[in-house]
Amino acid sequence: INTSQTPVSRTAKAISIVSDGPDLTANTADDFVLAKFASPFLEESGGTTGKTVVPQKPQPIYSGNSGAVRVLIQDQSGAVISNAKITLTNEATGVAYDGTADDQGVCLLSNLPPGTYRLLAESAGFQSYVLTAIPVLSSNATDVQVTLRVGAVTQTVEVAAENVRLQTSASQVAALAPGLTLTTKSGAGSGQIKMPIATPRLREYFLETLLWQPEILTGRAGHATVKVPLADSITTWKVSVIASTLDGHVATASADLRAFLPFFVELEPPKVLTVGDELHLPVTVRNYLDKPQDVSLDWAAEPWSEVLSQHTAHINVAAGDYAEETFSFRAARPMKEAKQRLTAFNRSSANDSDAIEKKLRIHADGQQRLVQASSIFIGDTSLSVEIPEGALPGSVEAELVLYPNLVAHVSDAIEGIMERPYGCAEQTISSAYPSLLWLQLQKSRQLPVSSLDARARHYLNLAYAKLLRYREPSGGFSLWGKGQPELSVSAYALRFLTEASEFIEVDSDVVTAARRWLLQQTAPQGGWMEKDSNGKYLEGSGLYLTAYVVEALARDLQRRKPDEKDIDAERQGVRNGIAYFSKHFRATSDPYDIALIALAKLAARDDASQEIRTLLSLERTEGETSYWDLHHNTIFYGWGYTGRIETTALVLDALAIARQQSPSSAELDRALSRGTLFLLKNKDQYGVWYSTQATVDVLQTLIRQLEAGSPDASRAPLRIFVDGKPGPALSSSSDARQLTPQRADLTPFLSPGKHTIELRSGTSAHASAYVNASYYLPWTDPTVIGSSVPSGDAESLRYSVKFDRSAASVGDLIQCTVHAERVGFRGYGMMLAEVGLPPGADVDRASLNSAVSSSGWDLQSYEVQPDRAVFYLWPRAGGTTFSFTFKPRFAMTAQSSESVLYDYYNPEARASLPPARFVVK
Repeated sequence: INTSQTPVSRTAKAISIVSDGPDLTANTADDFVLAKFASPFLEESGGTTGKTVVPQKPQPIYSGNSGAVRVLIQDQSGAVISNAKITLTNEATGVAYDGTADDQGVCLLSNLPPGTYRLLAESAGFQSYVLTAIPVLSSNATDVQVTLRVGAVTQTVEVAAENVRLQTSASQVAALAPGLTLTTKSGAGSGQIKMPIATPRLREYFLETLLWQPEILTGRAGHATVKVPLADSITTWKVSVIASTLDGHVATASADLRAFLPFFVELEPPKVLTVGDELHLPVTVRNYLDKPQDVSLDWAAEPWSEVLSQHTAHINVAAGDYAEETFSFRAARPMKEAKQRLTAFNRSSANDSDAIEKKLRIHADGQQRLVQASSIFIGDTSLSVEIPEGALPGSVEAELVLYPNLVAHVSDAIEGIMERPYGCAEQTISSAYPSLLWLQLQKSRQLPVSSLDARARHYLNLAYAKLLRYREPSGGFSLWGKGQPELSVSAYALRFLTEASEFIEVDSDVVTAARRWLLQQTAPQGGWMEKDSNGKYLEGSGLYLTAYVVEALARDLQRRKPDEKDIDAERQGVRNGIAYFSKHFRATSDPYDIALIALAKLAARDDASQEIRTLLSLERTEGETSYWDLHHNTIFYGWGYTGRIETTALVLDALAIARQQSPSSAELDRALSRGTLFLLKNKDQYGVWYSTQATVDVLQTLIRQLEAGSPDASRAPLRIFVDGKPGPALSSSSDARQLTPQRADLTPFLSPGKHTIELRSGTSAHASAYVNASYYLPWTDPTVIGSSVPSGDAESLRYSVKFDRSAASVGDLIQCTVHAERVGFRGYGMMLAEVGLPPGADVDRASLNSAVSSSGWDLQSYEVQPDRAVFYLWPRAGGTTFSFTFKPRFAMTAQSSESVLYDYYNPEARASLPPARFVVK
């Protein structure tokens, strides 16, 4: 694999018509400019000379975001003049920018709007000097060299080489057109403008995985070419390929793809900061050229920060060496998509200059709160949200999401569910289930091909590859990939693998082994049950667990051929499960259990009318919605409000299937309508339903209710009004081909106080709209102080995070000790502990691995994120305590992020700890 990179020179030619002035002599002080003309940009590869250059697409000379002017001030002997004052004034706007020359006589003024500028150079003992019509182009640094001569005031100038005697003469002001060198009549000064030799290419595209392509088809000769944009990372990429032929031959190959520059700058700011954080960030300039390089660094001023050091620095980097410089700044205001740019102007080899830009997020110094509003409507609707007066300035973010139909809910969940943490087998399967449901929907309803199809297959392949890590030698699947297989996980895996095999390649032996393992686990009583630590069957789990396994086996049978091996054993297993229901059905009145039994019977084509009638009698109403509650934890440990959503979704799925298989009734239709409204009103800010399992169940029932072949309905352009005034533009359609939701950013329209968002379209099509707003409250706010464990769950969780030191030096080891505990009788199962870290913390992976390996079964795995470490816990009685270490990699006075403990399958159970403050020297 060959790669190359070529710097590009961009030249804008300018023509000025200059009058000789009253003295009729060129290049004297009374000359003046009559007119100016500028050409389009011309581009050529760096290092090429004397070649014909094809003009690029014409662009205005005042294009782009910002440019820079670098001024070198010298006296007539060539010695630099330090501390000279430079003033640049935009000739169009009159805005002035000031700077002072450093010890090398260089003044770099950056972040200038493109245009032409007037330069005034002043230094005591020298003539003031003016240059006009200096062009500043986007992403360019224009070099200006000014030679000052003696002024009207006598002053000594110290020059390292030799002493210079100053003489006085008349004061003159000279004007210089671009590209000209001028000496005034009196000899007072001279100047020269040097256009940039090459534009530093901005590196801003950084990826961890450059390409994942699950399927590549070769030509008849067995060759294939894949083109992919190379990221801006300076690294060596590892390319791995697995190939297979139609007759079963498999081969693998790997290669290295080196991305390299002989001269570049490294910038690694933290990805997440808190307002008020002060950082002293080192940057590194690496020089692999064979000569020393003279480099000017420009730290761009950004709207989110206050620079505490100089914006510019000058360093020399030896051949084959590197040099470091530190820039200090403070995070001054919140910004969701902030950027920081650093430019290294190579004065020794301009074609080798470099520029890099990294993205980061700055959040307010407080606790984040969420407020949501939703509406299921026809025609017009309105939603109301209220932002507290105490919300921190700049912390409010708000978005309107419009779903024109139920299909859009499924497509949105493909990406939305990926925002949830997923570390166990259930979460791995569930993270890809929306993708599987989308592909099934696309096929059954013959939706047009879209980019969602490729992404869905990509996520399916990822989940399948990861799921194999949880497979045990016996053929079953465990929750964490270690220990004994579990019935619930294995049944869920069987269901996923059999359905996914329609769209991706799945090893049939894996499916067969999982099926065989499940059939072997039948209890003597005839169903499937969990076992305690002594191997004794827990009959309390028999009904709902048997129902879950039977449904998975029955779905599997629907996809098998009648003459397949071992199919009779699977049929008998399903019959045994149905018989078990008949014996024990009266033992439960829990809607969750009854819904699972109904789904199992319906999948097996058995009569579920008794279960359907019971479910209708257990309906609970709440305003215009209905829901079904649960009496115990779900199979995957859901409880509380999330468990209610999951139970309601399962009930509605059973009702929807029953309506398809038998004549409907007004009571059933009404329950479906009211229950669906309950589900649609309870989405979270990620566009899913709080937990992975609840999300999959909700999407399944929404798809079940889509009416095949329903006529398309057009929607007039929808108008948004915020507090009676026009808001952001948004158009939508309820046409089935409108596959994705539409969004509008409401952030500029919302401030602390009450707001009403109106949607007006005047159409008869159904749609659903959501407003998701977030804001931050100060840690001292009474509502924050009094709600460290919100939702009344103070008795259910206990959480502490302690650091052995908060004052340290760069590179010191800091130990963090975590204690997490579930107290009381509410809830059971997995919890997530998020431990907030200071900016740029370098976490010791060995200490994390040691914590996992030494904890037993209660600490299962971890993830390291930019501002926190996330731990997957299953706390034992008395809680779980563990420790890990990290090192600060630069000096700072900054806060960690918030530390949070919550129940994964019921995020309402949540404990929060305020940030810790660190001082690193």
